[in-house]
Amino acid sequence: MGVDAVHAATIPENCLVRNDWICPLYVETRSSVLLEALGQHLYLVLVSLAVGALLAVPLAVLAHRVRRARGLTLGVTTVLYTIPSQAMFILLLPLVGLSAATVVIALALYSLTI
Repeated sequence: MGVDAVHAATIPENCLVRNDWICPLYVETRSSVLLEALGQHLYLVLVSLAVGALLAVPLAVLAHRVRRARGLTLGVTTVLYTIPSQAMFILLLPLVGLSAATVVIALALYSLTI
């Protein structure tokens, strides 16, 4: 019996060891971590959408009513939308630090053009 055969016999055979693309055992063993991450993700998305809507609706009304505000509003929001996400986070770090607020502000700013 070779060394490889002995070593292979000591490793449990499961999808985590095989590094399968689809592995139900991964979800079973990490469900609490995955649920916590899902909750954080939903919180960030919902808060960002709410803040974005609270900013976008008044801007849209202003742009609709004041002709001179249309170009400025669209121009500023489009420039914000073109900033890559990593650059946006770096720009926001000195202002709000590394926190959930950084993500919420960035996502809210990205939602303004749309």
